Amino acid sequence: MYRRTSSGSWATIKITGETSYTDDAALTSGDTYYYTVRAYRGDSDTAQANKYDGNYWSDFDNDGLKTKYIATPELKSATVSGNDIKVQWNSVSKADGYAVYRNISGNSWEMVGTTSSTSYTDKNLATGGTYKYTVRAYTGSEETAKKHKYSSQYWSGFDAS
Repeated sequence: MYRRTSSGSWATIKITGETSYTDDAALTSGDTYYYTVRAYRGDSDTAQANKYDGNYWSDFDNDGLKTKYIATPELKSATVSGNDIKVQWNSVSKADGYAVYRNISGNSWEMVGTTSSTSYTDKNLATGGTYKYTVRAYTGSEETAKKHKYSSQYWSGFDAS
């Protein structure tokens, strides 16, 4: 598995016998990364020792797969005031906005609003439920992000803990 930035060169990030890999390196929020893979023959030690030998390694897609990394906001607090709950989180570098999601008493998550701020007040809530919140950062316009709501190219992760 190889990774590069827009202006960088390919760097090996993992040699594995698996068919998938999660890049858990410290990436920079808002930066674009490219990924590509090469197949190898034999055991990984032999392949690594012969990393320039075409008898052990396949060619690879030099363009790679492009993705933009957006960090997941970290929730800081949720404060109750009457029938309102104010949720606050840390700022995410190069995020254009944030979408706030709410879960009431274990039901499904629903987006309750978007903001460019690092806080959101959910107003006029009914009493008696258990309210959970999470926030996702997005990049680009709000309309574009909503149109691509499942794309990691526009959205950060979803922390449903």
